[in-house]
Amino acid sequence: MSRPLDPMDLPKVVIDLTSVIPGRGGGVERVAVGVIDGLAQLGVETRGLIAQNSASAWSEAFPSRGGIALEEVRISLRAGSRWQSALRVVLPSTVKRSRLVGWVRGRRSQAVRAASMASTVWYPFHRAVASAESSVVTVHDLRVFQTDMASQMDQQIISANIRSAKAIVCSWAHPYNEILELFPEAGDKLFRIPLPVLNAGPPTVRRFSPGSRLKLLYPAFVTPHKNQELIVRALKLLPDVEVTFTGADNETYGVEMKALAKELGVDERIQWAGYVSVPELERAYQQADLLVMPSRWEAASGPIFEAVSRGLPFLAADIPPVRSQVLDLGIDEALFGVDDHEELARLIRAVAENYDSRVKALADPGEKIRTRTWQETAADYARVFAWAADGLDKPTDLQGTRP
Repeated sequence: MSRPLDPMDLPKVVIDLTSVIPGRGGGVERVAVGVIDGLAQLGVETRGLIAQNSASAWSEAFPSRGGIALEEVRISLRAGSRWQSALRVVLPSTVKRSRLVGWVRGRRSQAVRAASMASTVWYPFHRAVASAESSVVTVHDLRVFQTDMASQMDQQIISANIRSAKAIVCSWAHPYNEILELFPEAGDKLFRIPLPVLNAGPPTVRRFSPGSRLKLLYPAFVTPHKNQELIVRALKLLPDVEVTFTGADNETYGVEMKALAKELGVDERIQWAGYVSVPELERAYQQADLLVMPSRWEAASGPIFEAVSRGLPFLAADIPPVRSQVLDLGIDEALFGVDDHEELARLIRAVAENYDSRVKALADPGEKIRTRTWQETAADYARVFAWAADGLDKPTDLQGTRP
């Protein structure tokens, strides 16, 4: 076991935020801000490198500026520029994944390398080129290595980052194991650091009376790989079940799903809520009886963590990342075939018939993930940063049991 962290063991930590657009950075932004706030609570100072003209936007992400010094860096071909934002809307996906984009990212990285000088740099976005002499890269997922979502440009960047980084961090079981499989030579510098639930909520005493209408919830962007179609088709077999879909719509797929629901005669039992605020999402969780996650790909499912933290039973598609997540939580598998709406319907009925036991099974894992804090996550990151800067022994307890 490594010795406890002393802030004096660490120089100021440099963090590359130039590839994250504040307010639009999604999960990467949430993780970066959470770790930085946690480091500040531990007394560890951080220096955030941000793109030019973004200081005011980042100030809203860090309202207290606790412990972080923001430094604008002039980035060539920066991602948040108006002309690049406009191009992302109109360019086809093939161009967005081309070698030209990889070259652009490489040019951006040179400014970070120059500004960081000899410091260890944390890259919270694994598809940014990690060009600093000593890099710590957080790899969130490897979906670009999947056949259906392949991107050779992103594969090349991630592979180069994994080869050159001093340390690699994963948050979840599946990407951690996938890196060990695809890049076994990186095993000695690979660490796993769990996150708090990004959108945690209070546990709720839940009851369901057989014969009542079961309320399903699926919070996800309405797009083909999220697979709302499976739930729509299952509703045809479940006359006493309704569903709420929250999440923005990519228009084409949403129109197709609404037409399918009308064709199957289930449209009156579907609420398409669209994008919802955090308070609105919380109300949806409190009103739901069951979370259903038929997604065809997730590095790990945030809504599953959110449901477990609230004591809300769930069902999920049997895909490798979610299977790893469910087993890691210590929950009996409640998984269905990603294309089998009849199996999904059977499992929904089974949940309704055994509702109290399903709620009870979530008590221990829910307590476990609710108690994880950003300060704990940041303390683990700080130990990796210190090792990467040659300040502490390797935190081998963060490397887990290898297959």
